[in-house]
Amino acid sequence: MRISSVTASVLMLGIGVLAGGCRGGKSASPAAGDWPMFRGGPERLGHDGRSTLPDETPEVAWVFTDGKPGLPVTFWSSPLVRDGRLYVGGGVLSVFGTRGFIYCLDPFGLESAGWKPRVLWRHRTEMLVFSSPSLAEGLVLCGEGTHTDTGARLYALKARSDRPEGERVWEFQVAGTVEASPCVAGGRVYFGTGDDFYCLDLATGRQQWKATVVDVLSSPVVADGMVYVGSGRSDQARQENRAVRGQQLLALDAATGEVRWRQTLEYACNSPITLAEDKLVAGAGKGTFIVTGGRSAGEVICHEAKTGRRLWSHPLPNNVLAAIPVEHGQVHVACRDGKYYLIDLSDGRALWEYSADAALLASPIVSGDRVLLVSCKGVLHCLDFKTKTTLWTLDLPRKTGLGKTAEVYSSPVLVEGRIYVGLGNLGFVCLEPPRAFDNPQRGRGMPRPYRMQTAGMGGG
Repeated sequence: MRISSVTASVLMLGIGVLAGGCRGGKSASPAAGDWPMFRGGPERLGHDGRSTLPDETPEVAWVFTDGKPGLPVTFWSSPLVRDGRLYVGGGVLSVFGTRGFIYCLDPFGLESAGWKPRVLWRHRTEMLVFSSPSLAEGLVLCGEGTHTDTGARLYALKARSDRPEGERVWEFQVAGTVEASPCVAGGRVYFGTGDDFYCLDLATGRQQWKATVVDVLSSPVVADGMVYVGSGRSDQARQENRAVRGQQLLALDAATGEVRWRQTLEYACNSPITLAEDKLVAGAGKGTFIVTGGRSAGEVICHEAKTGRRLWSHPLPNNVLAAIPVEHGQVHVACRDGKYYLIDLSDGRALWEYSADAALLASPIVSGDRVLLVSCKGVLHCLDFKTKTTLWTLDLPRKTGLGKTAEVYSSPVLVEGRIYVGLGNLGFVCLEPPRAFDNPQRGRGMPRPYRMQTAGMGGG
């Protein structure tokens, strides 16, 4: 797919959009009813803690599209699914600017026409939504804007609203954009924008403190009274902050915003921060989603959470922009060079690598001995990393009949056995294991298999 000039300018982002935060140090799955960060928990596994990836190639349950012909809604935001509701951001790109939406969908209840999930509410935003939502204490937290926007907002919306437009509880405006997903912990919301890092009261949206972290696109994680976040390059900061040191991993006091420790890195750290086994794992490197930054280079870093001491780093040929899941002492890396790397958490040793069909910019799902990758072209790769084998691959644009290729920056999630992922301007897709369609005891409102002849851009 050829990238338009409008799309290219929007994608000059970094990575923080596809990320979130954390409520504690060692919880492997979110609390009931909450999804307080991107990927659900501090280990960034991307699933509900109960589901497993299917043995065989899944089927398309439904495709959601919105917008008008020639101006489709683009889904670069990553979804969350809790308590039978799906929340995701989107937006329309045009030469006249962008506009956005935050959606609440019923993933199990289809409309009578079009085989699309019911829209429970859709909240209009001023700018395209690239940020991925978080959910805590009945509130959906989601930002708006892309790297070229100014005056964006973080929205707090009532999750279970009965109004078709949703219900705004509060909003908080910043100077730049809100690309990184917020982290909710201890009744507070933590997020970065431009050179500013904020702490807000969850109930009211009132600012508790603000700290300077240059070019912050990394999504934070919060644990043990500290907020962990990465910083970008000093030359990308506002003019008045150019003297502030960039390319760092920082620990801020969660109560005050004061710096507890900081470690200088070789590259900009724009990936989400993963916390597992009292260790911080993140990706760093040159360039952004569509710009390699000259001669490409990257690394995976691992630091001690309490002190910031570097434990190891693993060099890579390109940047790591996605969240890095960590489980059972293994680190799962999706790299911009199109390869998946399995690394030992204890010492950074390479255990295995796998070549996908294109750049890997979305975060993997890790469940049991399996990992699911989604390439930027929309091809899914399900691997058994214990036996080092490929279980199945699926070209979603061709399978759905929506196009030949996609621009995928949305990270998939696995909830109640279903896989959900955005395909850029092609739409948003839900997958189910094949056996689900043959089970007479299927759950409430479960749809029949998606019918190819009914696909197409809807008016939403």
